[in-house]
Amino acid sequence: MTEREKYLKYHASEKAIKARAKRTMARRAAVEKHGAAALQGKDIHHVRTPENGGTNDPSNLRIVSTHANRGWMKHRGK
Repeated sequence: MTEREKYLKYHASEKAIKARAKRTMARRAAVEKHGAAALQGKDIHHVRTPENGGTNDPSNLRIVSTHANRGWMKHRGK
């Protein structure tokens, strides 16, 4: 199985679909609260990641720039 096939198989899995749906719901809630213009070019950031026990509760979410939110693991610990 190629890497691409593994990627597609994972993203079609029940687990990945549920996780993606939760992220979408969190973004929609933020758009409803703050407006679409406020979120343009921004990401919804989990203060505590879902992998570490975080939730999609509004108290665990904040709006940050895409630059600040994406790739932070690459620079962690430096």
